Amino acid sequence: HHTGYEHGSPCGLLYGTLARAIHGGPGERMRILYIHHNVVPPSPDPGRNRFLGMGLECDILQPIWFRKREEVEQLYGPGSYPLCTLGRVRYHWYLAFRHGRPRRKLSALWFYLSRGLRLYRERRFDCMVTYSHMMTRVCGAILK
Repeated sequence: HHTGYEHGSPCGLLYGTLARAIHGGPGERMRILYIHHNVVPPSPDPGRNRFLGMGLECDILQPIWFRKREEVEQLYGPGSYPLCTLGRVRYHWYLAFRHGRPRRKLSALWFYLSRGLRLYRERRFDCMVTYSHMMTRVCGAILK
């Protein structure tokens, strides 16, 4: 199976890691921490949620644009905040918009680091993924 990536390239290494996570046997399934920077919550529809169809065991740290627990539970059901489990994907949410802009950034930083460290202590991750070169990358580097 040719991916178009060279084996030594960062993209090739990430592709190989994710391919093993997705296609590995039951004893080989990898645990992934995804540090998400986007405040838009994922679709509750499994057909429109990119993480649910991949077969990954994944913990996702994501600040979301809601201000209250009730707003989250209205969309995802009772008990879906601060943790929402959909298949093998666990969303750890933080209500980012309950604070003003300056405090929002610092509190998101604290959320990423404290929750990521707590999850790592429960059971270590095989791979961490960040999508931004800013705060989420720094948090990923610190957690690593």
